[in-house]
Amino acid sequence: MALICPKCGNQSPLGRVFCVTCGTKLDLSHMSSEVVSESEKPSWFAAYWRLVLGAFGVVILILAGVAFWPDTKVLGEKGPVLRAKFVEQQFERLRLLRAGTKTKIEITEKDLNTFLAETKTKKWEMASVSVAVSEGYLTVNAVKTITSITMFGHTWEPCYSYTLVCVPAGNAIYPSKAKFGHLTMVGPFRRVVVNKLVGLLAQEREWEVLRGVQEVKLTAGKIGLTIGK
Repeated sequence: MALICPKCGNQSPLGRVFCVTCGTKLDLSHMSSEVVSESEKPSWFAAYWRLVLGAFGVVILILAGVAFWPDTKVLGEKGPVLRAKFVEQQFERLRLLRAGTKTKIEITEKDLNTFLAETKTKKWEMASVSVAVSEGYLTVNAVKTITSITMFGHTWEPCYSYTLVCVPAGNAIYPSKAKFGHLTMVGPFRRVVVNKLVGLLAQEREWEVLRGVQEVKLTAGKIGLTIGK
């Protein structure tokens, strides 16, 4: 609240006797104790800013929790356990391919998921690694368990997930979308997801074979590869 000077019309803060601009004595006759008390009441924001800030923080935490909540859904389907051995034999045959030759192979989504579940998931210390092969693109999902907590007879295993959507381009498969949990990652954060999943594969013997890929074809449920040396 401010006092208006009767002479110059400028405002002076409450508590002044003379105008801060022209020095004229201010009219204080209407300044009752009730008016002064009312003017000294804190604003709504000043009174409730902690509550507003706390509510805003809770909303942010909820949104972040939803965004980063892991996508634990296992993609695609698995085949019989013996098909994992078949995929291993396919990769070994390609690894021994003679220089100057090339060949084509086809791996089904079921066989690849069986291969990952039986030979890679435990080795990579993952809860699950799965793929879904669609027309023109491939989706990979990896779930990592952080720890295991048992309370009141129930076990809780907090985890996080990486999801990568890839599309073929010539002799390679390129990432078109990356997610951490349910949050789509961009820029350098997207690179973190890509490096995580590619890093797992790059330490395997099969990586040597995949480096010789000359053509990739993705159809519903199947991956076609032309590989040469």
